[in-house]
Amino acid sequence: MGSALPLYTSSPPPSPSPSSSPSPIDSPPHYNMSQANLHKIIRQQQEQLAAMQAQIQALLAGGADGQVGREEGRERGAEVAKPQIFDGTSAKVGGFIVACKLYIRMRLRGESVEGQVQWILSYV
Repeated sequence: MGSALPLYTSSPPPSPSPSSSPSPIDSPPHYNMSQANLHKIIRQQQEQLAAMQAQIQALLAGGADGQVGREEGRERGAEVAKPQIFDGTSAKVGGFIVACKLYIRMRLRGESVEGQVQWILSYV
């Protein structure tokens, strides 16, 4: 003879009644969106993204004329802390690099690459 299946001592949990509404996790939301509406939304979002990218580029360029002197940028720019002198600790190298990049971006934008490198070397 074969082996018998185990008998359950308790009854299985009751199945949900058809009249109860399903939980939001069990069923996806139903959107009544046509393909044309979706394309319209995508176009609007693309236009907003392009406008934001243009604003970012204008801010990075330093204003309407695109030329800001180093002294002018210092006067009107946000305060940026200089990095701490780097002591060679490998755990601190990432923070040092980030601090240098931030300071260069905010304060030494018009400096030559050689000037930026010399500035960084002064903290090593």
